[in-house]
Parts: sequence; structure tokens; C-alpha cells
Amino acid sequence: MTLFHAVMNSSQKSAMQELESALGHRIPVFQDSARGLVFTEVNGVTVIIGAQGSYKIPAVRTYPTGIESAINARSLWNTQKQWDRENPQEAHKRRTGHFSPIVDEGLKCGNNECPCQKENAARRQSRSLG
Repeated sequence: MTLFHAVMNSSQKSAMQELESALGHRIPVFQDSARGLVFTEVNGVTVIIGAQGSYKIPAVRTYPTGIESAINARSLWNTQKQWDRENPQEAHKRRTGHFSPIVDEGLKCGNNECPCQKENAARRQSRSLG
């Protein structure tokens, strides 16, 4: 589903424009949910723009706030993926992040091993958005 910029609030529009300007190209806006979140993808990693214009990277467990994290979503994801490979038992215990870089509107990733696959909606929201 394509979301047109007109559906975004002014904070989300500003955040999207800032992100596209920093990246130097347009990025797709592919989903909107009842929670008022805008979903996009930066270098193969889902980035969510919240109602106040904040950037969230649901697949990544820990990252600093701000546009730099959104710009570097792929690098953050790659670092986490490497850690998960080296620490698989610990990775399964984590209560945030996902095992795949793309997270859908239902806040599930495509990896069947990810705990998100068995969680209810409220728990997935906590996993993905903190």
C-alpha cells in the first residue's frame, strides 16, 4: 500500500523531508497504521516516523535517538545481526528488536525464529517501539 505525503501530519512530513535530504534521495513510504505511524525503508531496514516526527528502527534493539540513527539504520542492523550470530541464546532472550531488518505494519518481521512471531500485538508494539 502506498501512503501519500498528504496523509502525514506536519511533524512527520518534516521528518521525512529531513531524512530524504540527508540521504540525498527519495525513500518509499509504504504503510500507515491505525497508530498514526509512517513506515519507510532506509537501505533495506524499516524506519518508522512517529506522530511527533521521531525516528524508530523497530528491528534494532539499541540506538541513539535522532536522524543519524535513521540514516545509519543498515549499519546498526548489521552490528546487531553479527552480535546475534555470535550470541544466539542471548539474542532469543532480548525483549526488543527483531531477527529481520524489515518489519511490517503489524510489527512482525519475516524471520520465523524471531520471538515476534508468537507475541500478541501489545507485546510486539513494545518490542518494536519501546
